Amino acid sequence: MLLTRVIRVDRSSGTVPGSTVAVAVGWSGFYGYYSGAWQTVNVPPQQINGPLWTLSETRLFDAKSGMLAWTGMVDTRENERLDEALTQYINLIFDAMVSDRVL
Repeated sequence: MLLTRVIRVDRSSGTVPGSTVAVAVGWSGFYGYYSGAWQTVNVPPQQINGPLWTLSETRLFDAKSGMLAWTGMVDTRENERLDEALTQYINLIFDAMVSDRVL
């Protein structure tokens, strides 16, 4: 029997600090009246959210004895294409079992 469970779901996030940006116009004269003009803009702090990361554990049990035969943990990044993500996940698990000579 093959059993997979989600252990933890994390989303990385952070805050970019705010700042003040100054822009100058007319370095060599501004229509003969001013030598230049300055404009400042305040940019507020912004919250940045990263992708979801899911830690899952897959276990393979012997059907006759019920004993644990193999276990593996996978940390995956969120993917909008669920069919593609599941195919990659399954291939990764089975490749690991073959590599460990369980299958």
